[in-house]
Amino acid sequence: MHCKTPYFSAALIACTLALTSPASAATLTDGGDAYMGCTATLAGALAPGDAAKAKTFFEARTDRFHILCLDSPGGSLVEGIQIGDLLQAQGISTAVARGAECFSACAVLFLAGLEWFNDAGPFYPHRQLHAAGRLGFHAPSLVVPEGAFNAEQVSAAYAVAIASLAEVSARKSDWRLSDSLLTTLLKTPPSGMYHVETVYDAALWGISVVGTVYPDDITFLGAADACTKSYAHRRETGLERAAETPIGPEYRHGRDPARIQTDSGPAIRIQGFGDEGGQIPCTVSLPQDLPRPEDLKVAVGEYGDQRTFSLADWNGTDLDRLPPFMFFDNATRLSDIATPRDGQLVRVSLADFTRPEIDTVVGGTCTVWRGAALRDSETCTENRLLTISSDMVRTDLRRFQWPSGAETVISSVDMRPTVNGQPATPIWDWEQPPGIAGSCWLNQGSGNTFCFEPD
Repeated sequence: MHCKTPYFSAALIACTLALTSPASAATLTDGGDAYMGCTATLAGALAPGDAAKAKTFFEARTDRFHILCLDSPGGSLVEGIQIGDLLQAQGISTAVARGAECFSACAVLFLAGLEWFNDAGPFYPHRQLHAAGRLGFHAPSLVVPEGAFNAEQVSAAYAVAIASLAEVSARKSDWRLSDSLLTTLLKTPPSGMYHVETVYDAALWGISVVGTVYPDDITFLGAADACTKSYAHRRETGLERAAETPIGPEYRHGRDPARIQTDSGPAIRIQGFGDEGGQIPCTVSLPQDLPRPEDLKVAVGEYGDQRTFSLADWNGTDLDRLPPFMFFDNATRLSDIATPRDGQLVRVSLADFTRPEIDTVVGGTCTVWRGAALRDSETCTENRLLTISSDMVRTDLRRFQWPSGAETVISSVDMRPTVNGQPATPIWDWEQPPGIAGSCWLNQGSGNTFCFEPD
């Protein structure tokens, strides 16, 4: 008998028509990592029968809530999905502890983690990843016994693989999955692995990162970074309507920051989210007290609920939790903000993690114009550095090197440019000298227009 089943790990564990006994199956035990608040731990590769074991395991326990910690290389996607359905139905949270790994089918199971606030629901995503844990996704592969297969058998195997992806996609609403996460899963080949390594990826996909250092101060820039990630997640999950405003790790939104006083205490308000001129404000509450030593011993609250560090108030209508990791630069790696050991309070400056928004060297053509008359044209090199301060002041420094060694410097602070120290005016596309397809500035001191066209 030949059979085919989609898998997320390289090991042959099961097939749809006949079972192949795995060398080992996943184990379910009570307790686990104390810092993560684990009430149970699933370890090892997922194999046929593990979902039934999980159902029996949790039915035998009367605890009001559970946090299931995961440490698995993957295994049977079918079993992973069935266990995920069990977690979703009972409002069981998931976690990956320091030093643990959760890959492939385990990562899909991890996404089913939810928490509940009352017996009537609804459930909310509650999946915790320790900054020193590892989580990775990839597309399912087909593991089949050796032998020759005809076209009908190959077609059937392909249909099984597609069906497995459809099963994951069908849970988008119940498990609160984002489109970009599903796309990433599909795009990553079975031979590869997409690791959740940055604060942006975790925030975008509704994963709460714990075991991190704390910002020593919430700056305007830190608040804007947190709001940017919160807004991206809201867009991904439909809490904010689709908009032309782009989202992605390379984008940082927000403008006109201000410190304000709300009924709940001091806060920072950031304008500029959404379309139509960015009419949606984000108000970030400012923590008033440092975490208590007893609170640092465990990543969750008394009833397994997520701890609150700060909140984002979206236009007075919705509140989003903002854990400490949300305030770091989008590209910050989780491993870089993990505490040396659990239970520590380590405070750091957000400025130490802020990267330039642009840092490039580009070749092109530099030209100088007097009105519509071309005065000079030569190949040149642009060195560009765009930085942003903790007060959200952007400085765009562009140095253009001419073949002669001369240099033209365009410096713009909060969109107020100068050319070689003289006040300048950006020239819009429709006002540029003829045939120019680049950027131009009018030097108000000399009356000349400088343009750069990248190669």
